[in-house]
Amino acid sequence: MQHQTDRATLDATVRAHYPQVKRFVRNKIPEPDCYDLANEAMRVFLSRDPSTIVKPKSYLWGIVRMLVFKYAHGKRPMIAFDSELHSIAEFRTSISTVTVRRNRLLTALATLPMDHQTAFELHYAEELTLAEVAEVLEKSVAQTKRYIASAKQKLAAELGLPPESFSNLETQQIVNAYRES
Repeated sequence: MQHQTDRATLDATVRAHYPQVKRFVRNKIPEPDCYDLANEAMRVFLSRDPSTIVKPKSYLWGIVRMLVFKYAHGKRPMIAFDSELHSIAEFRTSISTVTVRRNRLLTALATLPMDHQTAFELHYAEELTLAEVAEVLEKSVAQTKRYIASAKQKLAAELGLPPESFSNLETQQIVNAYRES
């Protein structure tokens, strides 16, 4: 039996996840566009027929992901944006008041291919399960695990660490920098 979602569930999903969506988008898209995009994601999500949505949280994050892709494509319409290959680093703006360490961590995160960055952020910083991240990315759980493992390897290289020494501490430092941005 398929679970049917109602309007109250959609409203509760927006209330619960808007801060995370806003943070996620702000880490990829400069102000003020990031706020417009976060709000657009909520508008699109709430405009859907609730009875057609089985997993509201994953559905919302999927909308966010697609809007970020559309934004990236709009910035370079002559170049096909491939989220498995391209990062969104050129769309980020640095904030002069943040520490060098935090900027370095965020820069390392932003250099990842979009799908790898998204998998890492959603799993660690936004605390989605692997299955939920896989749904958002429209990939298998196995592919999602590979994206996260690859993200960690690339983050280690970007930060000048041997891949085997990239630990939970480095992961947590990146998550903290991401959440504080």
